[in-house]
Amino acid sequence: MLKYLEGLSKKESIITHDGKNIDIYELYINKDEEILDEWAHHFRKQYCDDGMLDKLVEGTGMSKQEWLLANKFPSDKVAPGPSTRAGDFGELLIADYIEYIHSYYVPRTKYSNKINPNTSQQGSDVIGLKMGEKENVNDELYVIEVKTRASKCKETENRLQNAIDDSSKDIERLAFSLSAMKQRLIELNKENESKIVQRFQNGVDRPFKTKYGATAIYTTEMLDLEKIREIKVINEKDSLDLFIIHIDNLMSFINELYRRASIC
Repeated sequence: MLKYLEGLSKKESIITHDGKNIDIYELYINKDEEILDEWAHHFRKQYCDDGMLDKLVEGTGMSKQEWLLANKFPSDKVAPGPSTRAGDFGELLIADYIEYIHSYYVPRTKYSNKINPNTSQQGSDVIGLKMGEKENVNDELYVIEVKTRASKCKETENRLQNAIDDSSKDIERLAFSLSAMKQRLIELNKENESKIVQRFQNGVDRPFKTKYGATAIYTTEMLDLEKIREIKVINEKDSLDLFIIHIDNLMSFINELYRRASIC
């Protein structure tokens, strides 16, 4: 498991006004250099792995750091770069959470294909897959909608409510998200991994379980549990998993993680 995830702990569970359970987690950022470097290297590889980075930088006259900041990572200043940074961070955090804490296979294909680093990728936010040695009806597809509020502001939106509302779109976009994921794995010569994705492309003839989740990542300063209790789930996915992760001074840390990732 990635060492930074050892700082993740469940603080409490709250019940909404209409009876839904929401788990509240806090991620403590360990300032140990080795832990931060491991996280930053792992984070950077979601955008560009080691071997590909060397090839892409070659001939540009740029250092690896300059190239990553100019061509792969969202800007920390030019809009919509900062909000894209926050969104990417939130999705990658949840991908790590369900892979390393809950043992899902999470294909890492979404960010390496970005054309414009300042825009968000289309499709389902995070997809996790779980299956046994032999295909069976208990194999599981987990789809999570993620929203992030990384900066302190006067925003009145409930980011968890936003995630719940947008989760209703996952039924429509899941098919093309899986197709894009499978194609990218085939392009990367990861045939075995592409077969895992393929197992979840035909639930009619080859049934499996599907689970949906909605989560919000908050800077601690913006977490308002009373407001969170007001959320409503008004769609067909009544059993939606709901949880929140909060982190102190989140946007400042996100920018530091990207800086560190550019040199790891």
